[in-house]
Amino acid sequence: MSSVTDDDTDHWLDLDTNYSIPSQTVDEILAENDNGLDDDFFLVDDDDSCGLNKPISPIHLTYHLDCPLLLETEDVIAHQVNMVKDRPNGGKATCIAVSEQHVAVGTVKGMAILFDKKDGKLLCFTGNTENAPVSALGFNTNSTSLAIGYSNGRLKILKTTTGKTRDFDDCVVQPDHGIIQVEYLNRSSLLVLDNGGSVFEIREGRKGPARCIFTGCKGEAVQVRAFPEENILLLSTLKQVLIFSQKTGRIISQLRLPDFPQAPPLVDYNIQIHSISKRSVIHDVRVATARQNEIRIYSMTSDGRNVTFPLSKIIKPQVESTICGMFWMDLNSIVVVTVDEKVSLIDAQRGTVTATSEIEAVELVYNLAEFKGLYTGGNVSPAFQYLAPNVCYQSAKRYSSSLYLLGSTAIYRCDLMTERQQLDRFLARKDVVSAVLYAMDVTNTVRRSNFANNNMFKFIDDKIPELLAKLLDSTMDGLESGRVTDLIEHYRKYITVLIKVCVEKKYFDILYNTIYPKIEKDGLAKSIFLEILEEHAVEGRLEHPPPELIHDLLTYLVNEGQFAQFESTVSHMPIECLDLHQVITTCRSNFLFDGLIYVMNNAMVDYVGPLEEMCCHVAEFIHKAVLSDFDIATGNKLLLYLSACLSGNSYPVGDLPPERAEVVPLEVYKFLVSLNHLNISQRTGRERYSVLHLLLQYDPLQFLNVISTCADAPIFAQSDGRLSRLIEILVGVTEENPKYMGILIPFITHLLETGTVTPNLHTYENLILRTIERISETNEQHVEEKIVNLIKVCDQMSEDRILMKAKQKPLISICAYIYIKRHEYVNLLLTCIEDKQIPNCTFDFINHLLDGVEESGQAQLRRFVTSSLNVLNRLDSERAARLYLERFPECLISSEQLPFDFLFHCFRIKSAEGSKSLCGDEDVDEGLFRSLFKGIIEERTRTGCNADDIDAELSDILLYWLPMGSRDDTCLNLASSQNLIDSTVILLLARKHYLRAFEALYERLEQSGPNHVNFEKRMMMIIEICKQSRDIAISGGWWVKLFNFILSTTQGDDMRDGYFTDIFTIIVETCGSQVSQVLDSLFSHPRLRSATFSNFNMLVTKILFSCQIDRQILIQTRNCIQVEAYDLLKRMSSTSRSLHSTVRTNACAVCGNDILQSFTIFDCGHLAHLECLDECKRKCPCDSKNVEINHIETMHNSIMEDTASISMFGQENLRLRPCPEPSDPF
Repeated sequence: MSSVTDDDTDHWLDLDTNYSIPSQTVDEILAENDNGLDDDFFLVDDDDSCGLNKPISPIHLTYHLDCPLLLETEDVIAHQVNMVKDRPNGGKATCIAVSEQHVAVGTVKGMAILFDKKDGKLLCFTGNTENAPVSALGFNTNSTSLAIGYSNGRLKILKTTTGKTRDFDDCVVQPDHGIIQVEYLNRSSLLVLDNGGSVFEIREGRKGPARCIFTGCKGEAVQVRAFPEENILLLSTLKQVLIFSQKTGRIISQLRLPDFPQAPPLVDYNIQIHSISKRSVIHDVRVATARQNEIRIYSMTSDGRNVTFPLSKIIKPQVESTICGMFWMDLNSIVVVTVDEKVSLIDAQRGTVTATSEIEAVELVYNLAEFKGLYTGGNVSPAFQYLAPNVCYQSAKRYSSSLYLLGSTAIYRCDLMTERQQLDRFLARKDVVSAVLYAMDVTNTVRRSNFANNNMFKFIDDKIPELLAKLLDSTMDGLESGRVTDLIEHYRKYITVLIKVCVEKKYFDILYNTIYPKIEKDGLAKSIFLEILEEHAVEGRLEHPPPELIHDLLTYLVNEGQFAQFESTVSHMPIECLDLHQVITTCRSNFLFDGLIYVMNNAMVDYVGPLEEMCCHVAEFIHKAVLSDFDIATGNKLLLYLSACLSGNSYPVGDLPPERAEVVPLEVYKFLVSLNHLNISQRTGRERYSVLHLLLQYDPLQFLNVISTCADAPIFAQSDGRLSRLIEILVGVTEENPKYMGILIPFITHLLETGTVTPNLHTYENLILRTIERISETNEQHVEEKIVNLIKVCDQMSEDRILMKAKQKPLISICAYIYIKRHEYVNLLLTCIEDKQIPNCTFDFINHLLDGVEESGQAQLRRFVTSSLNVLNRLDSERAARLYLERFPECLISSEQLPFDFLFHCFRIKSAEGSKSLCGDEDVDEGLFRSLFKGIIEERTRTGCNADDIDAELSDILLYWLPMGSRDDTCLNLASSQNLIDSTVILLLARKHYLRAFEALYERLEQSGPNHVNFEKRMMMIIEICKQSRDIAISGGWWVKLFNFILSTTQGDDMRDGYFTDIFTIIVETCGSQVSQVLDSLFSHPRLRSATFSNFNMLVTKILFSCQIDRQILIQTRNCIQVEAYDLLKRMSSTSRSLHSTVRTNACAVCGNDILQSFTIFDCGHLAHLECLDECKRKCPCDSKNVEINHIETMHNSIMEDTASISMFGQENLRLRPCPEPSDPF
């Protein structure tokens, strides 16, 4: 299927500007089913739709490489080996060897067959009389000799050029051992490895027995590899790899192997020679060891004397079974063979498996018989027998970059696929797209080259044009059948590849002169081509495209409505490739100013024209309340273009040509400061400086940032008057619109600070004065601060007029700067006090001035503040109090009459700080507190507060300042005269007038009754009075009086209330000897006299519980005294032991009674009363009797048991008892 049949046929589907369909007759149309309508074409569903407007899924340009492992059969050699398999002296193949020219195969019956490597021709063969199996084969370095090792330990040398052989008469290895490997060191010297783990050296031209260079008792060698280029020998044992120097025979390094007894140790090397110069090369030598599923890579390093092999990487490939063969194919590729008949390719750099191939058909031959010693009676170590099932040292051999595998019926060669082979495979299956992409990647060195050489890259690079021609033919051939969408996808995929390859490889001649002329004949293919080409055009990757192609591309973009891509494409095209009329017309009609700027700048050398057109467009929408995103983008583009032109740069990036760098900024500056511009003035309504008005109206901050950025450009830097002239014009513009003043002032300040403009003091002073006059119209924050910054920069500016204007507003920040600069601190504070809007800033200024003003100015300042206490107090009494307490505490002493609110805040601040003094003088503090006390009463009374609230406030104050208020009777008399009972009681208690306090409070309780809001508080107060004066309360009968008062004020239900229960309990606990009277009054109450216990169980239980607590406290106190007495006696006893022998008893050794009075201690450790000494003749009677009494310990244990048995809150102790029990000591 194709959208065209041939070059001369009319398009049956043309999606360009013209649409046409094949002509049909009426009969043909009527003959068609369903009125000639194709349902597949017209029905739009999820699977198919027509047209190019359907969302297209992205094209992923990828390809899939074939398996890089190429496994091929050596058919000629395999056929000949199979022919001798059934012969008497033939047998199955057991081992293989490969050189540059030959391939050798050994059989189980002792035959060694030599083949030509190129054509597989049989060259010669040899056998032995004993029919011992061939167990190892090896060529020398120039492939002139083949060493043949047998399972019985014998060795034969075959000359490959003549076919002659040399038999060694005696066994060259240990007796009763077979050969498992032969390895040539050079042309005539070889190493023989037997299955006893020993290594022997044999030289062809020298007679005598073989020389043992490594014995099996040192580690049982299993494999040996020679480095002919580096004179290094690798010897792999069961536990490590030993690296020998062939020159000295010494061990250079030891490489440890993982401990996996069933996995064979493997070793291989890779050498890369890098040429530095004609005479100097570097050998990059790497050694790889493997065991089980772990590969370790070592890099050889040399300092000229010593050679080392540090570990560079450990690879653990994801293989499923044990590795039995490991071969280094090239610098970055390692091939491993596993016992599950798989070959895997490993990336040595990344350590990952890149490909895996099954080789079950190979039926790999294993060297099991040799490692089990089957021919020699099993004379091998258990380690060799355990290793034997997984060994294939002699059936898998690598030569150069080819791996040969010996199978049971054939010989296989495994190679890595080259780039050319991969390319041929793509072409063989007619996958031209993958072939082209792969060829491009190879030439760009994206894909790793296995045989990296210049000839290969040159071949593939020369092949790409031919591949592009094939791909172009496949593109235009279309599809044999399918829907329109299938054809679109076909075109999209193939054309994408064509354009991508041509652009990246810079085959623009093919793209412009071969591909596009053929594609443009098909309207559908052409539209897709232009769509894909646009992606590269907007990135500027097309070099010198033909104007016809660009015209078609721009026309397509306009028809598709892709104006952003149109603009970007125009900006990246050479100006000579554009149709100027087409571009300018399209850009003006669609407001594409980037394209318009590019064309007018480069084709017409007009830089002001685009600026004028953008200004006219901005003027059209500047009056909108809300700007659209497009309007904002246009305005920002205008400012960006203006910045580029003034700074002498090209838009959007780059520099202007030298011949334009001086002219363009000047022309743009003249346009900017032009007095009148007709087109812009008509749109903005401004007759003077319409351009500046327009830019300020759009975004004044960004416009001034543009000017500030360009202030050091040559247009301004090389002429002092231009920037100053621009500033003067801007100042004049702000007169008409004062909202720009707040933005213009910091702009000027910045220019003055950077020194890019000379100061014009008169202009700046007028600007500041007008800003102050119309500060309410600026709508800017921190205008005062901006004005101050400008005044700071202009040191020589006259400040009198500015100060006068600032005081009228007033503007405190401006006044503060000028007054501080003049050291007129009092005037500053007067101005702050007069400020009706923010008078509190006065305190901030006072604190700052006191901290920062020098000593000479502080005296005047302090005098003013000291004399202005009342004024500052009216501003803020709290801040005034804090100020004078911190800065002027002497004012509290010297002032005769302080305002009440000031004094109130002083005491509150001090109490919050935890201070007990106001100014440090007790007499002054007392006088101030009396003033405060009196002031609170008068002020609260004047404002209508009731007595209880006043009393509560004074009580709270007295609780903190009681020492001051109770020093004399002033506060007490004031409180008493105002009938403030709580305050009166507090003061009476402070002066220890307990009786007066009790009587006054009791009288108030009787008057107010239990329903008063402060009843509970005052009840607790009177109880505290009774507690403080316990003796007076008992002697005066206060408890009984108080208890009877409570009983008289409570009803039956109230007595069961929790509050009254607590009150009764407290009275019972603290009334002392009056408890009996209290309890009699309680239980004689009418409600309690005839009540049941359940009604008042809480009250009775609490009373009894409190009594029980007293009893338990007495018991515990007694026990504590006894325990302390016991401890004291023990310490005395310990002290006595330190002076005499160990005390053996705590009783008198004469009379047997406890030691309760003066005693003596005998040297033997016994004790005796002093009055008993005469009876025992001052000698211890221990010879006649043995006294052992431990009364103290017994007493202590009994005490502790009694203490432990007492539970204060047990049910037994809490139950009611009619009378004290006999066991109760109290």
